[in-house]
Amino acid sequence: MKKKLITLAILSTLPWQAATADQNNILQRLEQLERKSIQDQKTISELTSKLNALSQKSSGSNSVKLEQRLVKLEKKTQRQAKSLKRKIESQKDRLSIKGFASVYATKANVKGVTLEAGVDTHWDFSPDTIAGLQFDYKVSDSIDAVIQLTAKGKNDFDMEAEWAFLRFNVNDSLALRGGRMRLPWYMYSESIEVGYAYPWVRPPAEVYVTSFTTYEGVDATYSHPIGSWNTDTQIYYGTAGTDVAEAEAVSGIAFTAEKESLTLRASYNQIDTISITGFPLSDDIDYYSASARYDNGKWFAMLEGAEADIGKKLPFLGNIAMSGTLGYQFEKWMPYMSLSKTYSDASHESNAVSPVQKVSMESITLGMRYNLNNQVSLKAEIVDYDNFDGTLGNTVIGTELALNPNLVNELDNDGVHVLSVGFDAVF
Repeated sequence: MKKKLITLAILSTLPWQAATADQNNILQRLEQLERKSIQDQKTISELTSKLNALSQKSSGSNSVKLEQRLVKLEKKTQRQAKSLKRKIESQKDRLSIKGFASVYATKANVKGVTLEAGVDTHWDFSPDTIAGLQFDYKVSDSIDAVIQLTAKGKNDFDMEAEWAFLRFNVNDSLALRGGRMRLPWYMYSESIEVGYAYPWVRPPAEVYVTSFTTYEGVDATYSHPIGSWNTDTQIYYGTAGTDVAEAEAVSGIAFTAEKESLTLRASYNQIDTISITGFPLSDDIDYYSASARYDNGKWFAMLEGAEADIGKKLPFLGNIAMSGTLGYQFEKWMPYMSLSKTYSDASHESNAVSPVQKVSMESITLGMRYNLNNQVSLKAEIVDYDNFDGTLGNTVIGTELALNPNLVNELDNDGVHVLSVGFDAVF
C-alpha cells in the first residue's frame, strides 16, 4: 500500500494526460504485486513455523540423547567412585597404625648415676622420654608386615627401627617371622618401650639390663593349649650388635603359659662369639630367665629373675638378678612397691680383670600410677639404690663412677635416689 501511494504521488507530478493514459494498468499491476507479496509472506510464515517445529523436534531428540549419555556417565562415575571407595576401605582395613609415648622428668641425687640414659642431678626430660609409631600392614590373609619406629630422648631423638619384620601365619597355631625383632628374654620384652603396658616408670634395672635388646634373624612361634592353659613356644636365631659389641649368633627358646589372671614364662638364650670394639672373644654366654605374673585387675604381683652364665674364657663375671613387685588397684589409682637385687656369681670371680667388674646392687621402688583414661596413665616414682659393696652396681648405673673412687665410696655410704614424674600414653 505504501508503494501504491508513493507511485500515485509520483504520477501526480507528471503531466495529467500521461497519467490518465496508464493509470488503470498501473493500479492493476500494483494490486497483483500486493496480492503476491501477501501470499509470499504467508508461505514464508508457514515455512518458518515448520522450520521451528523441526528445529524444536531435533533439539528435543538431541536433548534426550544427551540426557541419556549424562545418566550413563553419572552411573559409570558412581560405579568408579564405589570401586575406589572399596579399594580405599580395603587398604584402610589392611593398615593399622598405633602410637605410644612416655614423657618423664627425672633426676638423681648423685652425679654420674646415669642409668644408661643420661640421668643427672637436675631435672631432665630426656632420659626417660620416648615416642613411637607402629605400622601393621596386612599384605595378604596370611602375611603381614610390622615396623616400629622409636625416637628416644637419651639418643637425641634419632629415629630407630626397633621392629621391622614380615610375619607368615602358616595356620592358626604357627607363625613365622623374619627381620629385626626384640630378643625374647623377659616378660615385657615385646612391650619394653611402651610404658603404659607396665606399672613402673622403667622396668627394674637389676633384671632388665643386657648388652643386646634386638636381633636380626628369624623365629617361629607355636601356640597350643595344654589343658586349661594357653601356651606359646618361641624359638629364634639371628645376629645382634650395638655400637660397642657384636654377637656372631644369638639363639634361644621361650615358653609362655597363661591361665586367667596368671602368666608364667621361662627362656633359655645363648650368645656366641662376642666381639667388643672389633676384638673377638671366643667363648659364649648362656642366659636364663623366668617370671610369674598375677593380674586380676585389682592385685598386681610379679616375680622375675635372670642369670648370666659366662664362659670361663671371657674376662667378665656372670651375675644373678631378681625382682618382685606388688601393687593394688583401687578405682584409678595403683600404688606399687618393688624389691630388686643383682650380684655377681661367685664361681666366676676368677674371670674378673679387676674387682670393680663385680656386680652388687639392691633397690627399693615406691610408686603411684593413676589411670587418667584408657589411653593415658600418670606415674610418680622414687627408687633407692643401695648395697653396692664397692662396685658400680651394674652397667646401667654409669661408667663415670669407675673413674672416680670418691663416687664409689659415696654409693657405698649413702646409695643413690632417682625420682621420676610423668605420663605414658597409647593411641
